[in-house]
Amino acid sequence: MLRGWLAVIRRAESVEALGRGYAKLGRTLTFLQGIQILEFNLTAQRIYAELKSIKPRIGTQDLRIAAIALATDVILVTRDRKDFGQVPQLRLEDWTRRQ
Repeated sequence: MLRGWLAVIRRAESVEALGRGYAKLGRTLTFLQGIQILEFNLTAQRIYAELKSIKPRIGTQDLRIAAIALATDVILVTRDRKDFGQVPQLRLEDWTRRQ
């Protein structure tokens, strides 16, 4: 999210667009202050290495997210069941689907 708003700021072609970019970056930072960030701790690092060894067809960042979720025993909320569904024992929920 932050990279995206920084890219918007970098590409701004007017002072108004620059102002909108900074405003959205500020709102994002305010939003993120209320979120608990889970660490990529030693347990997550070990799980990540194990997951890499099974060579799932999933991006590196997503594999790290999956490792953190497994290490902290949480449910991963995502719409991406195709990729995350390849990770053994990872509990998933999709809040965009009707139940």
